[in-house]
Amino acid sequence: MDLNQQGITGNYSCVYQDYGHDIYTSLHKLKKELSKYKRLILVAHQEAIHAKLVIEGFLHYCTEMKFPT
Repeated sequence: MDLNQQGITGNYSCVYQDYGHDIYTSLHKLKKELSKYKRLILVAHQEAIHAKLVIEGFLHYCTEMKFPT
């Protein structure tokens, strides 16, 4: 199963990747290296299944670190 599927009822196990959290955490680990840049640019296809989550995580990091969005 990919992502936490809404609307599924009952007791079941689920393993999925949190793309928004993953990019945020990865960028945060590179905080020192990224601090030399004035702006970060993300290239992502809007129609990609996980693009929305990646973009949200990226914007969260940029806002927190005061990069222009």
